[in-house]
Amino acid sequence: MRVVHSCLVTALLLSALFSAEAQTTTGSILGEVTDSSGAGLTGATVRITSPGTGATRQTQTSAGMYQFDGLPPADYVVTLEFPGFRPITRSGIVLPIQGRIKLDFQMEVGEIQNVNAPLPLGVTGGTRVCPFGDALRAKGLPECFQMQMQNDQSDRIHLNALALKLERRFSGRVGFMLGYTLGSVKTWSTGTFGNVPTDAYDKFRDLDFGPSDNDVRHRLTGNLVYQLPFRFNAGAIVTANSGAPYNHTTGQDDNLDFVNNDRPAGVRFNSLRGAPLFLTDLRLTKKLFLDKTRNVEVIWEMFNVFNRANLSDYNGNERAATFRQARSALPPFQGQLGVRLTF
Repeated sequence: MRVVHSCLVTALLLSALFSAEAQTTTGSILGEVTDSSGAGLTGATVRITSPGTGATRQTQTSAGMYQFDGLPPADYVVTLEFPGFRPITRSGIVLPIQGRIKLDFQMEVGEIQNVNAPLPLGVTGGTRVCPFGDALRAKGLPECFQMQMQNDQSDRIHLNALALKLERRFSGRVGFMLGYTLGSVKTWSTGTFGNVPTDAYDKFRDLDFGPSDNDVRHRLTGNLVYQLPFRFNAGAIVTANSGAPYNHTTGQDDNLDFVNNDRPAGVRFNSLRGAPLFLTDLRLTKKLFLDKTRNVEVIWEMFNVFNRANLSDYNGNERAATFRQARSALPPFQGQLGVRLTF
C-alpha cells in the first residue's frame, strides 16, 4: 500500500488563515466545547444545519472535541445543547470551497433566576422592596442581596422554515447549487442578557417572546464549480441574507431589579433589525504533476470580492449616541495564495 504524505506551505497576501482539502469541494467544521473553567464537556450535542438546503447533521463531543467533515460550501448554523447549560446558537458561518473552520464554544450554566429580585413597583408603590429584605438585614446583609437558583429552559424555541434547493452537474465540468430558505426562529428573551427576564416575577410575558438572535428571515446560498482547460479549476460561493434582529432597550434599570435589560413600553424583544449581508468568494487552482506520485497545486482565493461593508453588532440602547448604528463589520476584501505539495 502506497503512503501519501502531504505538506502545505501557505503564503498570505492580505489574510492569515487558510486550510484546504485535497481534490474536493467539501470542507470541515470542528472545534472544542468547554465549561466556564475550560474543561472539555463530553456528550454535548452539536448540531449543524445548512439553511440553504435544510440539511442537518448531529454529533456528540468526546473529551470536548467535535468535527464535521465532507460539508459542501454553504452558509451554516451551529447549535449546542448540554443538560444544565444554556444552549448556544451561532449563525452566519460561511464555509468556503475546501474550507476548514475551527469554532470553539464555552458553555455557561442554565438560566439564573434571582429569587430575591425586587418586587414589582406597582405592588410596592414605586419603592425598591425585596422579598427576603428583613431576614437579610437581620443577618447584616444587603436587603436586596441576590439569591440565585438555576433553571434549564433550553427547549423554548419555536422554529419554522421552508427550504428550496436546486443542484445540477453538467458533463463533469460544471456544477452548481442554489438554495433559499424562508425561516422564523422565536424564543424568550435571550442574547446579551442571557435568559434573564425583563420582569423577574413574570418570565413568560408576551412581549418577551420574539425573534431569536439568529432569526434571519431570508437566506440565499449558491456555489459554482467549473473545470477549466489546462487543469485549472474555478469555484465561487455567494451568500446573502436579510438582517438579523437586535434588542431595543431604554439603557437604564426602569424596574429597579438591578438588570439593565428594560425595553420601552409596548416594545417586543429583538424588535429591531440590522442590515442585510452579501458575500462573494472566489477560488482558482492549478495542479502541476511532477511524476506519477508527486504534484504541486497552486491556490489563489479571494473573500468578499466586492469589498462590501457587512455591518454587525448594532446598538439597541436608545440612550447611546450610537443608537441603531453598527459598532463593527465583517472582514473586508481578503486575498491569499497557497501552494500544496503532495509526494
